[in-house]
Amino acid sequence: MGQWHKVSSRKATGGLLRHNRKTKNYEAGNEPVKTVIGQKKVKFIKGRGGNFKVKLRSASVVNVADQKSKSVKKAKVLEVIENKANPHFVRQKVITKGALIKTDAGVCRVTSRPGQYGSVDAVLVENVSKK
Repeated sequence: MGQWHKVSSRKATGGLLRHNRKTKNYEAGNEPVKTVIGQKKVKFIKGRGGNFKVKLRSASVVNVADQKSKSVKKAKVLEVIENKANPHFVRQKVITKGALIKTDAGVCRVTSRPGQYGSVDAVLVENVSKK
């Protein structure tokens, strides 16, 4: 089913607005891409002006930044520990910004938006307190 980012068809009082034109193509939206753990799969979305968005459908590798040693290295994603965006994302293994993931390098917090940037970047976390 399509998503639309157009003006509401209702007034603030609850009354209906009259339609003056058809729905335009620039008002169309997309379903969110839930990045899961798995072999890397990328989806390219066409944009205006020759631009495009890279949406990451699944990822197995993360770019981990260690702030103590000031270095960045690649690590394998093992599991999703916590995701404040949605409690069901832990069970579904969905990676979003702010999620805690377990990697070869240790526990990391995701700093990028994989569904919009096309890569998973994270920072090592020292103290992990699971509530």
